[in-house]
Amino acid sequence: MNISPIVTKTLAGCDDIIRQHKLACLRVTALLCCKEQLWVGTSAGAIVHVAIPHVPPNVSRLTATPNMTVCQMGHCGQCRFLTSVDLSPAALSRANSFGSSGLGDGSRRRMSLNVAALQQGKVYVISGGDGFEDFHDMTTDEGDDSIGREDSANYLLFWHV
Repeated sequence: MNISPIVTKTLAGCDDIIRQHKLACLRVTALLCCKEQLWVGTSAGAIVHVAIPHVPPNVSRLTATPNMTVCQMGHCGQCRFLTSVDLSPAALSRANSFGSSGLGDGSRRRMSLNVAALQQGKVYVISGGDGFEDFHDMTTDEGDDSIGREDSANYLLFWHV
């Protein structure tokens, strides 16, 4: 899958020099599979997600490009990591029982991989990276001295999926 076109479209409102720099060195910096979605973090700070298509065993190549969506918020710099957190009641009770009983037994650890519980619960995708960027509000104010001050600060962004 080529993510370059959707990232280019996302950065269209960005300053010309910054956009050219980000696109010249565009690469994938983080990957995550969560709830049948592939999340892709990029060096440009844009975060793309796409539904993972069902591929039959006899098919070796997809003929159609899956529909990709870019998140409205991202990072000024590169996305350094993507991870997910399950906050369903079942997962929280397992975490509490795991913590209160030391290492726990093997059945408790296997239960944490319960796909049905993951589908029902509150799952958040978290990205970590340099700065915070609202891709829908890319207007620049030339007289604003605060622009760029927090580009190097580390941010965690949360998405409920």
